[in-house]
Amino acid sequence: NESKIRAFTMVSTSLDTNHWRWLDFPSNDVVVIQLDGPFGLITIFNVYLECNSNATLIKLSTYLHTNAHHLRPNTDAHIVILGALNRHHQLWEDETNAHLCAGRGQRLAQPLIEMLADNDLQQALPRRLHTLEHKANQTIRTRPDNVFTTACTADLVISCKVLYDDKGPCADHFPIATIINLPV
Repeated sequence: NESKIRAFTMVSTSLDTNHWRWLDFPSNDVVVIQLDGPFGLITIFNVYLECNSNATLIKLSTYLHTNAHHLRPNTDAHIVILGALNRHHQLWEDETNAHLCAGRGQRLAQPLIEMLADNDLQQALPRRLHTLEHKANQTIRTRPDNVFTTACTADLVISCKVLYDDKGPCADHFPIATIINLPV
């Protein structure tokens, strides 16, 4: 459609195309890929949430509920939700940004918290790590980006960390590297 594309996912050409597929999602702000292998299924959602709207979050919650039997045909199926979620909450922000987690910030984050609980998703990126550095004032750092996994996936996460030395030129977000130990 004509809306902006704000989520983008690249898949290595070394992955056998018989073992991964793109899943259609009703928004250009979410890219969904699903991989299969000896580990079963892993579905990865790369998500961009607008700062002032929960419209995409509502679509994501509905999609997870409506497609639960395809996404998690058994309790060992994996789900990862990551990206620029643009929500501030005391579960991941550090105390210096408590003002972002109150009032309007809390109201915007609440549907995300409920979706995480409804789908048994846990935070993979440790608390208090900043993922954004303000362009004009580098002393201002916040946590709009995050990584969440199902409980069975959380046990397989080897590392999930912010790469502070790898921020690209003119970028304000830091990359996040997540390594999940799945048999191939």
